[in-house]
Amino acid sequence: WAEESSLPFSQVGMLAGVVRSGSFRALEARWKVLTLQPGMAELAWGVESAPSVSHELRLLLLYIRSHMRKTYVNVMAVPENADDLLLLQKNSSSSCGKRMSFYNLHLRVAGAAPRVSGLSQTAVQLNVEMRKVVAEMEDSEQMAVRFQPITQTFPFTSRALESLSCLHPKAETQQALAYGLLQNMLSDSQSRKWDSLSEVMTAKQAARQEVGHLLANRPYFW
Repeated sequence: WAEESSLPFSQVGMLAGVVRSGSFRALEARWKVLTLQPGMAELAWGVESAPSVSHELRLLLLYIRSHMRKTYVNVMAVPENADDLLLLQKNSSSSCGKRMSFYNLHLRVAGAAPRVSGLSQTAVQLNVEMRKVVAEMEDSEQMAVRFQPITQTFPFTSRALESLSCLHPKAETQQALAYGLLQNMLSDSQSRKWDSLSEVMTAKQAARQEVGHLLANRPYFW
Protein backbone atom coordinates (compact mmCIF):
# COMPACT_ATOMS: atom_id res chain seq x y z
CA TRP A 1 0.00 0.00 0.00
CA ALA A 2 2.82 2.37 -0.80
CA GLU A 3 0.94 4.31 -3.45
CA GLU A 4 -1.02 7.38 -2.38
CA SER A 5 -4.05 5.99 -4.19
CA SER A 6 -4.07 2.90 -1.97
CA LEU A 7 -6.49 2.42 0.91
CA PRO A 8 -4.37 3.56 3.91
CA PHE A 9 -3.31 6.75 2.13
CA SER A 10 -6.84 7.47 0.93
CA GLN A 11 -8.18 6.96 4.46
CA VAL A 12 -5.63 9.32 5.99
CA GLY A 13 -6.29 11.81 3.20
CA MET A 14 -10.01 11.65 3.95
CA LEU A 15 -9.37 12.25 7.67
CA ALA A 16 -7.08 15.17 6.89
CA GLY A 17 -9.75 16.67 4.65
CA VAL A 18 -12.38 16.35 7.37
CA VAL A 19 -10.11 17.99 9.95
CA ARG A 20 -9.37 20.93 7.64
CA SER A 21 -13.00 21.64 6.83
CA GLY A 22 -16.27 22.64 8.45
CA SER A 23 -16.95 22.28 12.15
CA PHE A 24 -13.82 20.16 12.67
CA ARG A 25 -11.38 22.83 11.51
CA ALA A 26 -10.43 23.71 15.09
CA LEU A 27 -8.93 20.22 15.44
CA GLU A 28 -6.22 21.03 12.93
CA ALA A 29 -4.27 22.99 15.55
CA ARG A 30 -4.96 20.50 18.36
CA TRP A 31 -3.28 17.20 19.11
CA LYS A 32 -5.12 14.17 17.75
CA VAL A 33 -4.70 10.41 18.18
CA LEU A 34 -4.50 8.12 15.16
CA THR A 35 -4.17 4.36 15.64
CA LEU A 36 -2.79 2.16 12.86
CA GLN A 37 -2.87 -1.63 12.61
CA PRO A 38 -0.48 -2.36 9.73
CA GLY A 39 0.72 -5.75 8.60
CA MET A 40 -2.52 -7.74 8.92
CA ALA A 41 -3.00 -8.29 5.19
CA GLU A 42 0.67 -9.23 4.86
CA LEU A 43 0.21 -11.61 7.77
CA ALA A 44 -2.72 -13.35 6.09
CA TRP A 45 -1.27 -13.57 2.59
CA GLY A 46 2.41 -13.71 3.36
CA VAL A 47 5.19 -11.29 2.46
CA GLU A 48 8.27 -11.81 0.36
CA SER A 49 10.21 -9.32 2.46
CA ALA A 50 9.37 -7.84 5.87
CA PRO A 51 11.55 -4.77 5.12
CA SER A 52 9.24 -3.96 2.20
CA VAL A 53 6.40 -3.61 4.70
CA SER A 54 8.52 -1.28 6.85
CA HIS A 55 9.21 0.86 3.77
CA GLU A 56 5.48 1.21 3.15
CA LEU A 57 4.85 2.06 6.81
CA ARG A 58 7.59 4.69 6.69
CA LEU A 59 5.97 6.34 3.66
CA LEU A 60 2.59 6.34 5.37
CA LEU A 61 3.96 7.96 8.53
CA LEU A 62 5.71 10.63 6.48
CA TYR A 63 2.42 11.21 4.66
CA ILE A 64 0.63 11.64 7.99
CA ARG A 65 3.26 14.08 9.22
CA SER A 66 2.83 16.27 6.15
CA HIS A 67 -0.98 16.09 5.95
CA MET A 68 -2.14 15.91 9.58
CA ARG A 69 -0.31 18.28 11.88
CA LYS A 70 -0.19 17.53 15.61
CA THR A 71 -0.99 13.83 15.51
CA TYR A 72 -0.01 11.15 18.02
CA VAL A 73 0.24 7.91 16.04
CA ASN A 74 -0.10 4.48 17.62
CA VAL A 75 1.41 1.69 15.51
CA MET A 76 -0.15 -1.52 16.84
CA ALA A 77 1.84 -4.73 17.00
CA VAL A 78 0.90 -7.67 14.80
CA PRO A 79 -0.24 -10.61 16.99
CA GLU A 80 2.70 -12.98 17.34
CA ASN A 81 0.38 -15.80 18.39
CA ALA A 82 -1.54 -15.54 15.12
CA ASP A 83 -1.39 -19.30 14.57
CA ASP A 84 -3.98 -19.48 17.38
CA LEU A 85 -6.47 -17.83 15.02
CA LEU A 86 -6.03 -20.63 12.50
CA LEU A 87 -6.58 -23.14 15.28
CA LEU A 88 -9.73 -21.32 16.43
CA GLN A 89 -11.15 -21.32 12.91
CA LYS A 90 -10.30 -24.96 12.40
CA ASN A 91 -11.90 -26.15 15.63
CA SER A 92 -14.87 -23.78 15.70
CA SER A 93 -18.30 -25.43 15.51
CA SER A 94 -20.04 -22.05 15.17
CA SER A 95 -20.54 -19.91 12.10
CA CYS A 96 -17.00 -18.64 12.63
CA GLY A 97 -15.44 -21.73 11.14
CA LYS A 98 -18.12 -22.15 8.47
CA ARG A 99 -18.00 -18.55 7.33
CA MET A 100 -14.21 -18.45 7.25
CA SER A 101 -14.16 -21.65 5.20
CA PHE A 102 -16.56 -20.06 2.72
CA TYR A 103 -14.47 -16.89 2.69
CA ASN A 104 -11.30 -18.85 1.99
CA LEU A 105 -13.03 -20.77 -0.80
CA HIS A 106 -14.22 -17.49 -2.34
CA LEU A 107 -10.68 -16.11 -2.26
CA ARG A 108 -9.26 -19.25 -3.86
CA VAL A 109 -11.80 -18.97 -6.68
CA ALA A 110 -10.63 -15.38 -7.15
CA GLY A 111 -7.05 -16.62 -7.50
CA ALA A 112 -5.84 -15.85 -3.99
CA ALA A 113 -4.53 -18.31 -1.43
CA PRO A 114 -4.85 -17.53 2.28
CA ARG A 115 -2.07 -18.62 4.61
CA VAL A 116 -2.64 -21.88 6.46
CA SER A 117 0.53 -21.94 8.59
CA GLY A 118 3.51 -19.86 9.69
CA LEU A 119 1.54 -16.78 10.70
CA SER A 120 3.27 -16.34 14.05
CA GLN A 121 6.75 -16.42 12.50
CA THR A 122 5.73 -13.80 9.95
CA ALA A 123 4.25 -11.63 12.72
CA VAL A 124 7.55 -11.63 14.64
CA GLN A 125 9.41 -10.47 11.53
CA LEU A 126 6.86 -7.73 10.84
CA ASN A 127 7.06 -6.39 14.40
CA VAL A 128 10.85 -6.24 14.28
CA GLU A 129 10.73 -4.13 11.14
CA MET A 130 7.90 -1.89 12.34
CA ARG A 131 9.74 -1.17 15.60
CA LYS A 132 12.72 0.01 13.56
CA VAL A 133 10.56 2.42 11.57
CA VAL A 134 8.91 3.85 14.69
CA ALA A 135 12.36 4.34 16.27
CA GLU A 136 13.37 6.43 13.24
CA MET A 137 10.51 8.88 13.74
CA GLU A 138 11.71 11.59 16.10
CA ASP A 139 9.16 13.47 18.17
CA SER A 140 8.41 16.96 16.93
CA GLU A 141 5.86 19.71 17.37
CA GLN A 142 3.95 18.12 14.50
CA MET A 143 3.88 14.39 15.27
CA ALA A 144 4.76 11.68 17.76
CA VAL A 145 4.83 7.96 16.91
CA ARG A 146 4.79 5.05 19.33
CA PHE A 147 4.91 1.30 18.77
CA GLN A 148 2.20 -0.27 20.93
CA PRO A 149 2.88 -3.91 21.89
CA ILE A 150 -0.49 -4.54 23.56
CA THR A 151 -1.70 -6.60 20.57
CA GLN A 152 1.53 -8.61 20.43
CA THR A 153 -0.34 -11.40 22.21
CA PHE A 154 -4.01 -11.39 21.25
CA PRO A 155 -6.75 -13.56 22.80
CA PHE A 156 -7.86 -15.60 19.80
CA THR A 157 -10.57 -17.36 21.80
CA SER A 158 -14.32 -17.74 21.52
CA ARG A 159 -14.67 -15.76 24.76
CA ALA A 160 -12.89 -12.74 23.31
CA LEU A 161 -14.07 -12.77 19.69
CA GLU A 162 -17.46 -12.71 18.01
CA SER A 163 -18.52 -16.13 16.75
CA LEU A 164 -19.74 -14.63 13.48
CA SER A 165 -16.33 -13.99 11.95
CA CYS A 166 -13.52 -14.79 14.46
CA LEU A 167 -12.05 -11.41 13.58
CA HIS A 168 -14.19 -8.89 15.48
CA PRO A 169 -13.61 -8.44 19.23
CA LYS A 170 -16.52 -8.62 21.63
CA ALA A 171 -17.39 -5.52 23.66
CA GLU A 172 -15.37 -6.73 26.67
CA THR A 173 -12.32 -7.26 24.48
CA GLN A 174 -12.66 -3.81 22.93
CA GLN A 175 -12.92 -2.25 26.39
CA ALA A 176 -9.76 -4.05 27.53
CA LEU A 177 -7.93 -2.95 24.39
CA ALA A 178 -8.95 0.68 24.92
CA TYR A 179 -7.91 0.54 28.58
CA GLY A 180 -4.55 -1.11 27.90
CA LEU A 181 -3.75 1.17 24.98
CA LEU A 182 -4.45 4.27 27.08
CA GLN A 183 -2.20 2.95 29.86
CA ASN A 184 0.56 2.32 27.32
CA MET A 185 0.20 5.82 25.90
CA LEU A 186 0.63 7.28 29.38
CA SER A 187 3.62 5.08 30.25
CA ASP A 188 7.04 6.70 30.01
CA SER A 189 8.82 3.36 29.77
CA GLN A 190 8.61 0.79 26.98
CA SER A 191 9.36 -2.00 29.47
CA ARG A 192 6.31 -1.06 31.56
CA LYS A 193 3.86 -1.22 28.69
CA TRP A 194 1.28 -3.97 28.31
CA ASP A 195 2.38 -6.42 25.61
CA SER A 196 -0.51 -8.84 25.95
CA LEU A 197 -4.19 -8.04 25.59
CA SER A 198 -4.90 -11.38 27.24
CA GLU A 199 -3.11 -10.18 30.40
CA VAL A 200 -5.07 -6.92 30.37
CA MET A 201 -8.34 -8.84 30.21
CA THR A 202 -7.26 -11.10 33.08
CA ALA A 203 -6.22 -8.09 35.18
CA LYS A 204 -9.49 -6.28 34.53
CA GLN A 205 -11.48 -9.40 35.45
CA ALA A 206 -9.54 -9.74 38.71
CA ALA A 207 -10.12 -6.07 39.54
CA ARG A 208 -13.83 -6.44 38.79
CA GLN A 209 -14.07 -9.43 41.13
CA GLU A 210 -12.22 -7.54 43.86
CA VAL A 211 -14.61 -4.59 43.61
CA GLY A 212 -17.56 -6.97 43.70
CA HIS A 213 -16.16 -8.58 46.84
CA LEU A 214 -15.75 -5.19 48.53
CA LEU A 215 -19.30 -4.15 47.69
CA ALA A 216 -20.72 -7.47 48.84
CA ASN A 217 -19.00 -7.24 52.23
CA ARG A 218 -19.36 -3.49 52.75
CA PRO A 219 -22.81 -2.47 51.47
CA TYR A 220 -22.16 1.15 52.43
CA PHE A 221 -18.79 1.20 50.74
CA TRP A 222 -19.72 4.24 48.70
